[in-house]
Amino acid sequence: MAKQLVNPLERHVEKLVLAVAALALIGVLVKFVFSSPNKIELGNEPTTPSTIDSRLAQKADEVLEIIRRPKAAEVKHEAKIDEFVQAIDPIKAADLPVAATLAPEVPIVDAPDVASGLAKLVTIPPPPAPKFTLGRNTLLLTTAQGDTRTPADWVMLAIPFDVKAQSDLQRRAWGATKADVIFATPEIQRRKRHADGSWSDGDWEIISPWPSYKMPQIPTIRLEEKGGKVEANKEDQRAVEKYQEDLATPQVQFAILRPLPPAFTKDENPWKFPPVTTYEAVVKQDQEFLFPNDPSAAMEDRYGLKQGDSAGKAKPEAKTGTQVLAQELDDARGQMEQGRKLWDYNEVMRAYNRAIDVFGNKDSAPDLKTKAQKLMKEAETLAETIKRTPKAPGPAAAPGKAAELPKRDKLPQQDIWAYDAAAGSIENGQTYQYRMRVRVLNRLAGHPESFEKPLDAQTVIVPGEWSEPTEAIHIPEDSWFFVTREDKSKREVGVEFLRWYDGVWLKPKGSAKFNEGQALSFQDTIPVPDLENRAETVTATVDFSEDLTLLDIDFARPIRERKSGSIAGVLAVKFSQQPVPATAAVFVDGKGGLHERIVAVDKDDPLKRKIEIWSPAKRASVP
Repeated sequence: MAKQLVNPLERHVEKLVLAVAALALIGVLVKFVFSSPNKIELGNEPTTPSTIDSRLAQKADEVLEIIRRPKAAEVKHEAKIDEFVQAIDPIKAADLPVAATLAPEVPIVDAPDVASGLAKLVTIPPPPAPKFTLGRNTLLLTTAQGDTRTPADWVMLAIPFDVKAQSDLQRRAWGATKADVIFATPEIQRRKRHADGSWSDGDWEIISPWPSYKMPQIPTIRLEEKGGKVEANKEDQRAVEKYQEDLATPQVQFAILRPLPPAFTKDENPWKFPPVTTYEAVVKQDQEFLFPNDPSAAMEDRYGLKQGDSAGKAKPEAKTGTQVLAQELDDARGQMEQGRKLWDYNEVMRAYNRAIDVFGNKDSAPDLKTKAQKLMKEAETLAETIKRTPKAPGPAAAPGKAAELPKRDKLPQQDIWAYDAAAGSIENGQTYQYRMRVRVLNRLAGHPESFEKPLDAQTVIVPGEWSEPTEAIHIPEDSWFFVTREDKSKREVGVEFLRWYDGVWLKPKGSAKFNEGQALSFQDTIPVPDLENRAETVTATVDFSEDLTLLDIDFARPIRERKSGSIAGVLAVKFSQQPVPATAAVFVDGKGGLHERIVAVDKDDPLKRKIEIWSPAKRASVP
């Protein structure tokens, strides 16, 4: 009765579940035990995990067998040598070029920051403290009214600048195509020492160098935003490119770096430039600009003077036999290079013969003989090349385009000069310091897309850092006065004046006497040298005045007399043990400063004997 109440499906459901599980187990055993679903192709044949080891071992044996073969399989190619020989048969050896460039040109790429628009203005390191020379001369100036002659004091500054290091900085910052350094005129600053001997950084002032190259008007670069990008005006871009091209010419760069001094009246103290390096080094630097396309040009000295030579002319020095031979060898090499330039067989052979003479000379040192032998081989090889190739080798110019001229290698350093020589710029009797900084052109000016800050594209000239200041430079006085007489009854003192005038020192004919409260104002009409012709004299009114007023005269000022002598064999100044009365004059200057002069001291002042006074009968030198 109970079985009849249970559904047949309910009675056999356990058996059905057991049967399904058994079938699933059989499927898993068949798929993953007796066979594998994971197969790869090895040698175009399917391989399962169960056979992969044996197949790999078989392949390894095959590779080992190939390696052990005594001879590689021979591959036959169609012979082409006969066709090649026949193809080049018409070409003769004499028709082949002496040298040919086989490698492709190395592409010049922009610096990474330029390519990615992250370039910055280049850094210009500070130069060392400038070297200086100074003097006083009569300047010859040409104006619209004619030639004028103006007495003036001058200071000349010079710094060495590492052009190669600056070029490397520009290459890294702006790319290889912008590595050439184009200079703008340098800047100089000057400051005056205070009366208490101190200096102040707030006293630095820009001085316009003179004489100096007159820089053209700096082009304006206008920027505008288009489509989210900053672009420069196309006309402005062309203008700044032309500006850089004009300044980059060797003649202009030469005028910027080393301008010549102003013209001076002859027979005065000669001009001398500061010895940053050597006289010869400066002349060698000049050749880069005088002969930029002639590396073999002879040295040209545009100065005609030697430092330390008061006559302003080079004095020949005696040379040893070794120095003479070394110079002969240098001349021979120059002659060989000239022969290479002219492609002249005879010129090269003359250089060869000169090298033989040096090599065979008994005074030649071993290193000189080695250099001579090397030159002989070079000259002999060059002569054979010229003989074999009558026409000088070189790339032919493209139609309508001039052949590229040879270029002189750039020197790693250039001296940079600047002058403070304008009339009235320098105050006599003052003490100054100077400093300089170098300026170069921004080679990416007009290209805001290259800069991290697009506004940097508007900077045409990049200034460098200021140098350290020079040593203290004292400008000599252009006038002196000495209180040499006194008159107690009239309460007056007598004053002697000296004035530097048109290149010479002068003194008045008449005497000058002053009472308390009077300004030291005095003029005298006297003969002076003619600026046009120094052998002639003219009459002129010379102003001997000083910016001083006699404030007080003390006829009983106690002083200790001083005399030159020696103490324990050492030169010294001796003072008297007891003070004695003397006449003292006190002056006040235009700035309120007080100055005291003692008559007894001024009478014997050695400076009066040191300064040579000009006279019509005998012209004295300028101190």
